[in-house]
Amino acid sequence: MKKIISAILAVLIILAVLAGCADKNKITLYAYVGGRATSLDPTLCTTKAEQTYIANLYSGLYSYTYGEDGLPVLVPEDAEDLPDVRVLEGGLYELTFRLKEGLLWSNGEPVTPEDYVYSWNRAAKNLVYTDKSYLFSLIDGYESFVEYEEDAKLNMSYDNGKRSFCVVVKEDSERFLGYTTETPMFPVSRIALRDSDDWDVFAEDFASNGRYTLGSLDKDSLTVVKNERYRDAENTSADSIKFFFDIDEAEKAYDKGKLTFAKLDTDTSLMLNKTSQTVCASGYISFNGEDSALGAYTDEEKAKIRRAISVYVAISGAFSDGSESEPALVPCLKKGDHLSNMTEEYADSLLADVAATSGRFTSQDGRVYEFPILTAINADREKEQKRWSRISSYLSEQGISLQTVNCTWEEFLLARTNGEYSMLFNSWTYNSLSAGELLSLFRSDSIYNDTMSEVVKGGIYDSAVLVRISDTDKANEKYADALALLEESALVFPVINAYVDFYSSDADKYCLSEDGIVRFK
Repeated sequence: MKKIISAILAVLIILAVLAGCADKNKITLYAYVGGRATSLDPTLCTTKAEQTYIANLYSGLYSYTYGEDGLPVLVPEDAEDLPDVRVLEGGLYELTFRLKEGLLWSNGEPVTPEDYVYSWNRAAKNLVYTDKSYLFSLIDGYESFVEYEEDAKLNMSYDNGKRSFCVVVKEDSERFLGYTTETPMFPVSRIALRDSDDWDVFAEDFASNGRYTLGSLDKDSLTVVKNERYRDAENTSADSIKFFFDIDEAEKAYDKGKLTFAKLDTDTSLMLNKTSQTVCASGYISFNGEDSALGAYTDEEKAKIRRAISVYVAISGAFSDGSESEPALVPCLKKGDHLSNMTEEYADSLLADVAATSGRFTSQDGRVYEFPILTAINADREKEQKRWSRISSYLSEQGISLQTVNCTWEEFLLARTNGEYSMLFNSWTYNSLSAGELLSLFRSDSIYNDTMSEVVKGGIYDSAVLVRISDTDKANEKYADALALLEESALVFPVINAYVDFYSSDADKYCLSEDGIVRFK
């Protein structure tokens, strides 16, 4: 999932600060959101902090806002409206996007459909075989990048005169529109890239299409200034934002009463007025619905085994990262859906039930014997290797053997597709996850879990959960059913709820929603 996360949104959103204030002086916000920005190229940003900077500088086709029901709603940004959809032969769909009139880069050049075609091809090439490659996987022609063809390109065309461009995709689904909200799919200026090799770090060469543009970037801070050519510039309240890269500099600004906003880790000494706390990200264990190790068990028994393993994983602390938060049962958008029985005794009882009904292993005094050997796959990430090692040690105390296979990213993707695993770990930012994107987990060709077809009955459920682009307003009607099915199957289990605290030295100036996220008024 890919998606604009709350940590990215937070600073962007507070830019409406002081909307009703009588102060007519120039407004500068001082903020600390994390580490240093080494580049302001949307395809190169990897950290939450860098994504925050990019989200203030660029604008994509769409973004998410929140409806009255608290669920995300897709709204146009550069796009004039939802795309027109035309059915092609071979199960393909042509999406035609039309840009709003008068869009300009901060250097005065027009934002054109050609910029989008150029940028998506550039990003697809740069991100192939990375954890962001899924963003382009639905576009026809992407396989040419995967195969490293010399003339690789996406199946796209443009007409600058009509302010439109076309992209051929493999499904008529809201899922692709959700991908366009992510920072790597923001456009970059062809003119800026053509004229300068250092366009992403020097203000005189920089061009952005977002609310702000580059003022200055050095080793200590990033300053962005109001982009007067932005389509909604009149509603940009702050004239500039200075992002500190160093926590010590942020503390000095706070001591002087100048720090406006900070996102801080729990171990920091910087104390501000705490305004809210919200879940901004989650990692989750994804189980293989067709795991051969559990092939002889019934669906009900498999679900109990997965839930028991999930509880053990959560108790092991391998994915806690020091967080004191409870793991949630399913990746949901609303609060309160937590697993009530997060105890070792509960997990033991689940496995004892399966031992009794299946007769395939035994359970005694909270330990199992002759239990099937499980396999976890890991895409050669050192941090995750340590996590799986800790989980394996904890499971061995319960009598469960877990073998971990470390592989390259390409091998990881292949193993996931072929179903050669029991469980894996994914990162997922789900605060901005739409109902349509959640439903995409149930598709038998899901990029998140390619082997979930057991739960979707071999793909029969696909047609029921596929949320078409023209039906985005109906997506949430199926949301509850999707969550219920995930809970019943226990195929997805979040193991990290990363709570982020939001702080302000003048909290009354901001509009706080019920879920604690700073938003536009």
